[in-house]
Amino acid sequence: MNDELGMALSGHLDSLGDDLDPESPVFPNMNLETAEFEMVRAMEESGIDPAIVYAFTETGMLISEENMHLFSQIDMDLLAIQD
Repeated sequence: MNDELGMALSGHLDSLGDDLDPESPVFPNMNLETAEFEMVRAMEESGIDPAIVYAFTETGMLISEENMHLFSQIDMDLLAIQD
């Protein structure tokens, strides 16, 4: 995440106030298909390895060494099957 996006997200969360329910979506009116399309477009434009873009489009997950511990063994097995 770049600084500009981080500041925008921080401002958005601040605008939601102290009553933010942890179970509520951060962007409740976001169209998920549009968001995924925009993410894929941004990844392609930034020159990310096409294999990573493909894996994201197939699984909806972006796994890295930094966040790998957040995914279940089932998720990891699913990725292994799709390779």
